[in-house]
Amino acid sequence: MAGTLLFTPILLAAAAAGAERIARIKDGKRHQPPGEFQDIGGHKLHYQILGAHHLEQDAKLPLVVFEADAADWSTHFGELPHEVAKSSPVLIYDRAGLGWSEEGPGPRDVDTLARELHRLLVDVGPERQALIVAHGFGTLVARMYAHRYPFETAGLVLLDGEYEGFPAEARKRGLPSSEASSILLRLLSWANCFGILRAMRMPVAVPEVPDYDFSPRALSTLNARSFSPGILRAIQAEQDCKEMSLEQVRALSDRFEFPVRILAAGQSANPETSPKDFPTEEFNEVWVEQQRKLLTLSSDSKFALAADCHHYVALGAPDWVQEAIRDAQTAILAPREE
Repeated sequence: MAGTLLFTPILLAAAAAGAERIARIKDGKRHQPPGEFQDIGGHKLHYQILGAHHLEQDAKLPLVVFEADAADWSTHFGELPHEVAKSSPVLIYDRAGLGWSEEGPGPRDVDTLARELHRLLVDVGPERQALIVAHGFGTLVARMYAHRYPFETAGLVLLDGEYEGFPAEARKRGLPSSEASSILLRLLSWANCFGILRAMRMPVAVPEVPDYDFSPRALSTLNARSFSPGILRAIQAEQDCKEMSLEQVRALSDRFEFPVRILAAGQSANPETSPKDFPTEEFNEVWVEQQRKLLTLSSDSKFALAADCHHYVALGAPDWVQEAIRDAQTAILAPREE
């Protein structure tokens, strides 16, 4: 009897892990990668080039490159890249370990991520500069890329990105962190091994976006990929390097000559989805205030505030984002004064 009681939990855990593994195999068959893969030196990144015909029609147009937020990948931009591709060449991709990309070596700091993006563009991109449209944590990657490769950067469009001074200012004002802790991410990874997240319908990669619905296909993909152990490891790896990434960006002293367009969300911390006692109003004020400091990045910088928009600006205010992209392109293509 005692032996049975001892082995029952083990058998149940093994059965749960086996069922989860079978479910992942089925997910993989149902949700095939929509793009191609490129080996960038030991691991492959998943990418798509959209609007490729524009590359032949206008040799001056920059390649619009979308860089996703933490825990996100190309799917999280919704239909925006496809809309932009109607008039511009576009590259969307998944950082290592996210989406369909293979996991990459550590550390997963912004310096590593910027170098990997550069390798991808060198290998698969046309010989032209990149206009990087970056969201959230991705804005740090974009800025590091521009720092390392300024002559290969046509401009930046920063969507509700974190300014490197925000954590210190938030602590100074006694504001709580809105990020998941590494301990929580490890617990989620453990629970995921036994199918607990799937059973509880807790897909970690499906954000709560007010007044926006992903297409049925995109939502199904996000749900399925949420339970990939590699994706959870990649999220944790980037989170573990977050302070290192912020230190790397703090050390930069760039002032660019190309256009930088900043679009901040006034409701980045949404009162409807934030914890009951979370100080959303003060948090949002500091968040926007810090983003205004990004205006010093360039001699040609502009700031706009989407006052009623949530953090996922590309989904909640796609027209504003497209206008920012067009404005940056106009500045890029304008004749330069001698």
